[in-house]
Amino acid sequence: MRQVSLLTLIVASAWATGAAARQEAATPAAPAADTAIAEIIVTAERRDSSVQKTAAAISALTAAQLERQGVTQPQDISKAVPALKIATGGGGYTQLAIRGIGTLSGNAYSEQAVASNLDGVYVPRPAEVNGVLFDLDRIEVLKGPQGTLYGRNATAGAINIITRKPSFTTGGDLTLEAGNYNQRRVQGALNLALSDAVAIRFSGQVNRHDGYLSDGYDDADESAARLQLRMAPNDAVDLTLSIDHAEVDAHGGGAVQSPFVDPGSPYTGASTAAGQAIFVAAGLKPVLNDGYLDLKTTGAGATLNWKTGLGTLTVIPAYRKMDLDTRQYAPGFLLEDSETSRSRSLEARLASPTDAALSWIVGAFAFAEDQTTNIFTDQSVTYSRVIAPKLDTRSYALFGQATWRATDQLRLTAGVRASRDEKTLQGTRLSPLPAVPAAAYPAVCPSPATFSASAGTCTSPIAGDATFKKTTWKIAAEYDLTPSNLLYANLGTGFKAGGFYSSLAPNTFQPENLTATAIGSKNRFLDNRLQINAEAFYWRYKDKQVTHLGPVTPSGFDLITENAGKATLYGLEVDMIWKPTANDQISANLQYEHSRYGSFVYNQSTTTGAPTTSCKVSATTAASVVLVDCSGHRLALAPTWSGGVTYSRGFDLGSGRVEAEITERFESSYWVGDEQVLGQKQKAYNKTDLLVSYTPGDDRWTLSVYGQNLENKAVMSSSFVQPVLGAPYVTLRPPRTWGARLSARF
Repeated sequence: MRQVSLLTLIVASAWATGAAARQEAATPAAPAADTAIAEIIVTAERRDSSVQKTAAAISALTAAQLERQGVTQPQDISKAVPALKIATGGGGYTQLAIRGIGTLSGNAYSEQAVASNLDGVYVPRPAEVNGVLFDLDRIEVLKGPQGTLYGRNATAGAINIITRKPSFTTGGDLTLEAGNYNQRRVQGALNLALSDAVAIRFSGQVNRHDGYLSDGYDDADESAARLQLRMAPNDAVDLTLSIDHAEVDAHGGGAVQSPFVDPGSPYTGASTAAGQAIFVAAGLKPVLNDGYLDLKTTGAGATLNWKTGLGTLTVIPAYRKMDLDTRQYAPGFLLEDSETSRSRSLEARLASPTDAALSWIVGAFAFAEDQTTNIFTDQSVTYSRVIAPKLDTRSYALFGQATWRATDQLRLTAGVRASRDEKTLQGTRLSPLPAVPAAAYPAVCPSPATFSASAGTCTSPIAGDATFKKTTWKIAAEYDLTPSNLLYANLGTGFKAGGFYSSLAPNTFQPENLTATAIGSKNRFLDNRLQINAEAFYWRYKDKQVTHLGPVTPSGFDLITENAGKATLYGLEVDMIWKPTANDQISANLQYEHSRYGSFVYNQSTTTGAPTTSCKVSATTAASVVLVDCSGHRLALAPTWSGGVTYSRGFDLGSGRVEAEITERFESSYWVGDEQVLGQKQKAYNKTDLLVSYTPGDDRWTLSVYGQNLENKAVMSSSFVQPVLGAPYVTLRPPRTWGARLSARF
């Protein structure tokens, strides 16, 4: 009943605010330009609209906000969006989650539950986002399944990264930054108007800093560039061509040992894993060494917008490639991974005029990705593998969405998308099995695998073909209580494709599915000086894909992915902006989320006894296999409470202006891993950021000084559990950082 009360609360609140707004509307007053909250235009619905007029939970970060908050890497985005969690682990792996729904898998062939899009192009490997966060117009975070207009793997939502486009005015900008940890960053852009219909824009960034950890890990050595050509020969046609390239050459993400878990803890269960003997008694110490991260990404694409008599035709062809080479080493465990991804996509949409009585959008989407992986793991005899599979993915979709203006105030929307994913896996897997007698060959290395007695290895083919089909849909209603107060409700579904893991068949896992209900309200009051948005949500999540150490053939156990759970989530998110004066602004956001697994049960392989998890662990009839039951537990990356508040104050100084901004963020405790091993629980924390800037009267340059995480809190970001020994390691968010930025405009 708690979710019902939340929905009732938000409906009552919206109607109450609507009544207040109608009283204000009786004596309208024009807002002062310097006190009104600025409008932000987004393309979340695949067409331009104000974020306040879009009936969905959207967090939009403008270019100015991105600069002030120092967003240069993916994990920086989550600082401003409480519902979003982005963690960059060792080896360039990036994990994305919205409201606790995400992909926490080390399986290179798992899909993402949060879709990343760069200028409308689907980015299949989240590691590719590392090199594109510069010279941006805005970032949009869409919360909730986007099964109709985005479709592929937008189960929990989507992140839209929109770059600055060439304009028909010559100009540019340059930013220099220096800070602690030997931080050096240069970012610049040059925009050339070749005529009143042709423009070119070149932008780039070099970002470097020493490792946040004492062994040099968590460093940065990144360089990226982007070239765009825009042609608009008339009012009907607008074409932009682009190419981008980025390189990362660093140690990569580091990990630390989670503090020792007391065997006497009431949550440790029947026994404490023997592997935890390698833990330190207390504190956090670096554990990765001799590692590296080499990442290269390249993209090319075009965006054509053509206004026809029927509507606006948008065509977006694109090509992207990624080459990743990484080594991660922890005590007793080595992982070397070489991955390549080559993807091609084409999307075509036709959209009617927005102001029509019946506005609509229809489209088609095609996607192909060829992915190869060579993985070497070494944990002596117990867990050593050479895995070399190749995965080919083909995805197709048809979609449409229509909105009917039933009255001047009421609009009804319905949408549907039919998706089809085809996947083919081919490769080999080599496992050491020394000292195996001939009589045991068939059991430990069954056909079609082959056993080499001289080498003591088992070589098995990895193969599979699978097709996943799904129809996702959305229905919604929105009502204008006044021109500044919107009430909406929607019901929609999301779908994340299934896939493979590297073992003999059966080696497939099925899709994830999400059904989401939301009721929300978006409001402006006090002559556009006060903005309050709220959304209550209720999500039902089933067939969760979880990766863990499980029993396989041959070699007994390996990291496998299977459908192991279902969950229910509900909560309330509120955002507020208030400009009491032309010089002051207060922004705040707060999210409450209740998440629980209705069922989350899987078999876990172990050689050291029951794992030290907060979940229930029981024995099975199989040797070295236990049953882990996390039913009733919270989802990972889903704190019950999260939020933040920012106070900004500006004042004139001579002919220039000083802006000061302080931000306080907090989160209650949460798990950073699906295993819910005790060392994976992050305690509640708060962090403070500070920014002071000066801009002269001619607005030609801005000098800023900043400090982030002033308390120097060590906050867990992601986690992995060492195979066999069961030792949990965690990655950390950045420590205290400070520095200065000089931005010039010309």
